[in-house]
Amino acid sequence: MEFVALAGIGISAYGAYQEGQYQKDYGKYVVAQTEQDILTLKSQVDRQTGLAESIAQENIKRTLQAGAEEEAAFREIAEITEGANMLAIARSGIIMKGSPLLVMNDIALKSEEEAIEIRYKADIQAEDIEYQKNIEIQDMEYGADITIAGMRRDAQNALLTGNQAASAAGFKTAATLLQGAGTLYGMTKKPSSKTT
Repeated sequence: MEFVALAGIGISAYGAYQEGQYQKDYGKYVVAQTEQDILTLKSQVDRQTGLAESIAQENIKRTLQAGAEEEAAFREIAEITEGANMLAIARSGIIMKGSPLLVMNDIALKSEEEAIEIRYKADIQAEDIEYQKNIEIQDMEYGADITIAGMRRDAQNALLTGNQAASAAGFKTAATLLQGAGTLYGMTKKPSSKTT
């Protein structure tokens, strides 16, 4: 009978110990899996930010190229117009001194200002694309950082819970062994026979 009680105590104590170890191992597994998930998430964010960077650079290149083409076309038209005006003035017999020359210079300066304005607008659009891309990338990275922080918090909670369960199982194992020892002691103690 003592053997059965001893076996029951041992099985109960071992079960409590194993449950605690399982909880502790599960907490470690959650932490390891979370770190793997974090690496996957970081890789996804890197791909997304790389794609956003690539798209933005392509858009910037096209914007600057379109601006340069528009500026070149404007300059060509301005030169043709200026040449046609000079030809018309020369045919009319007006001498290119004083006011007519100042007017032509003024037209040339205005044309140059407009050409520079076209280039400036393209530069501003390119800077805006760069700015928007930076905001998009920062948003992606910030969102990932928040997600990662939450994942790590949850994993640490799982690890803490596992360690607490293992500790509690250790106390439960000790209590079971002590209780079993007390029960066995009671079973093996022979009643004393005192006769007076």
